[in-house]
Amino acid sequence: MAQFIDGVMDMGAGLILGPVKENCKPVIVGVDFGTAYSGIAFAYSADPGSIQCGAPTALDPSQMKVPTALLQLPNGVWEFGNAAEAKYNDLLSGYDREEAGPLPAHLYKRFKMVLKGKETGFDTLKAVSVAGKSHSLLDLVTISLQKLKEFALQLVSTGFGGEVDPIRDIQWVLTVPAIWNEFGKAFMRKAAFKAGMIETEQSDDLILVLEPEGASLAVHVGAAQFGLLGVASRFMVLDCGGGTVDITVHEVERVEPSLSMKAIAAPSGGDWGGDYVNVKFQEFLKELVGADLYKPTELPLEFYAINAEFDKNKMMFDPNSEPASIR
Repeated sequence: MAQFIDGVMDMGAGLILGPVKENCKPVIVGVDFGTAYSGIAFAYSADPGSIQCGAPTALDPSQMKVPTALLQLPNGVWEFGNAAEAKYNDLLSGYDREEAGPLPAHLYKRFKMVLKGKETGFDTLKAVSVAGKSHSLLDLVTISLQKLKEFALQLVSTGFGGEVDPIRDIQWVLTVPAIWNEFGKAFMRKAAFKAGMIETEQSDDLILVLEPEGASLAVHVGAAQFGLLGVASRFMVLDCGGGTVDITVHEVERVEPSLSMKAIAAPSGGDWGGDYVNVKFQEFLKELVGADLYKPTELPLEFYAINAEFDKNKMMFDPNSEPASIR
């Protein structure tokens, strides 16, 4: 199977996905901008089988993704990822609402899903912070992509042998959910342009890839090393993310001299991601304590702490373990 070693994913010997095009940019950068977590991966066209991965504000080299979280500070500075959540937690811990008034910093999470099903609204769509403040969705997505772009440039430059120009030197690949409509894809392309990834909105230097189709290639990479998924093999990918579950079904047409697969069913899916467990928990909490006490914007520290603890327990949940006893 493909594996990560010191931040580099070894694609394995003997697998040919296809020749590198003569006019290929020196670096290919993949950006996984997710509802819950985000990260980047890149490879040099001279060595396409060595893929390096990472994410800004990662706590250690093994953390390939960080929370898709943006914190707007009172001075206008934006923090991203683990740094955003840590700073927000610190601010809340030393915050006295009665003395200081409303918290001046605002944390935005899970804002990507505002795009689901939308047909218009480049400049009008809004996302709401944890404390209830609204902000331009296009700005939030653009800032997130800027943070991921800056981190990618930092990583790429270490082995590039010179200054990296994001427009001249990089082929960008941005993943999007299979259920995104044309407006959703156009929205992401506009945000990438505003983030400085491409020179024009319609530039071929940005490729949008459906998330489960990208996963299909990864599935084939791992299986091919064991002689699986040969010609005429069919397989389904269920890409279960934080916001969406995306489904693709492919058939392998050719393995050599280069890999060729075809979709045998239209990509599908829905807003069934893991974050909706959190939504149901919040609905349960509201029913449990009552509408009069359920006031997240008035008690930001308490509700943030409760939701963070639920998130931690959700990720550690083992369906095969015995339920914890209640005392």
